[in-house]
Amino acid sequence: RSIALAMKLGQARSLEDASECPPVFLIDDVFGELDPARRNNLLAALPASAQKLVTATSLQWMAFPEDAAEYLLRDGRVTNKI
Repeated sequence: RSIALAMKLGQARSLEDASECPPVFLIDDVFGELDPARRNNLLAALPASAQKLVTATSLQWMAFPEDAAEYLLRDGRVTNKI
């Protein structure tokens, strides 16, 4: 899984260089397959200029950046946790 994610990051950087437009990352519940160190390394490797949408069943391990928004989906309702 780590190799596949590294290749996706490289692909996104290549596309950003070619288009001069930052990518949008849609990361759908990949954290269950990674240990905490790899989870944090993945998030740290994402370009600061990119928009990131991350879904996960638990984010207890994650320290949120100041500019991050966290939403909770429960019983068909979306709420802002801030």
